[in-house]
Amino acid sequence: MTPGRRRSAARKLCDHKVSGRRSCLLAGISRSGFAYEALERDDSEMIDTLKAISRKHPREGSRKAYKALRHQGIVINHKKIERLWQENGLTVPVKRRQRRRGKGLERPIKPEHPNHVWAYDFMEDSCLNRRKLRILNIVDEFTKEPLETYVDHSIRAAKVLEILELLFILKGRPLYLRSDNGPEFIAQAVQQWLAEQGTATAYIDPG
Repeated sequence: MTPGRRRSAARKLCDHKVSGRRSCLLAGISRSGFAYEALERDDSEMIDTLKAISRKHPREGSRKAYKALRHQGIVINHKKIERLWQENGLTVPVKRRQRRRGKGLERPIKPEHPNHVWAYDFMEDSCLNRRKLRILNIVDEFTKEPLETYVDHSIRAAKVLEILELLFILKGRPLYLRSDNGPEFIAQAVQQWLAEQGTATAYIDPG
């Protein structure tokens, strides 16, 4: 039990008409410790210093501020720096990761007839020996017809093009090809080949 909790326990005993000596004995705290009151310290000067560091280095956090103070010869507990940093709103804002997008259409496309919009995506599974499997699924969004399910341990952009080329010959070219922003789908070779075929890419947001 921390000293603060011991003092709190002793005070509660005193509230129940237990003597101060007996309360301290039961709570396991000395009478001087029971009577101790922490003095509030004026941290305004330190707060101003931290704010100045934050303005000068807006992308750095409390750890860098602590090192800067030590470099200036100011000795202070790093936990106190972290507390003052957070209490005064000096925490570095989280930098949002930009969504990786291909060069496809940003607006949603609703399929209206066969070969209007195809969608393709990857799934993953594993063998009994724990070796990873990748599964490429291609479907016509209007008819819901599964056009291809290709399975291999690794499927690169070149293989994706080979499969699409065969399907374009057998089924005809779709107007749009919907996918996420995976590296196999936004590869320059894939985008260039689809543009040559007259098929527009329609990428979806991650998640």
